[in-house]
Amino acid sequence: MDALPQRLGDYQRAALEQPEPVGAAAWRSGRGADPVVLRCGLDRPGEFVVGSPIQVVDRVQWFQVRSDQQSAGDAGRSTWYAVDRGVYVALTLPTGSGPAPIQRLSEVIAQRIPAGPISPGPAR
Repeated sequence: MDALPQRLGDYQRAALEQPEPVGAAAWRSGRGADPVVLRCGLDRPGEFVVGSPIQVVDRVQWFQVRSDQQSAGDAGRSTWYAVDRGVYVALTLPTGSGPAPIQRLSEVIAQRIPAGPISPGPAR
């Protein structure tokens, strides 16, 4: 977590509510703005199954949870999981955040967490 940047484009590192969850970080573009949220050490997302589409950003393979599969509290946001590392990393982005957050965090993930084979769940 120490390697995470203070800035992601227009977003500045923000404090989390206490008690601060282990393996989590946030960035905001301004007071009251929806945050960019990173969470490490999660279980494989249930929606990530054989045949799921993956997008590569700076050597990191990301799976996007479809908007109809997200919780009501995540409406208007997109959640992506880095699925080719020894731990799952989730990144939740507010609408209009642009590419900077996922690009910058992909660089950090590629440098700090070794790549490994993907392991999707069985097809449904």
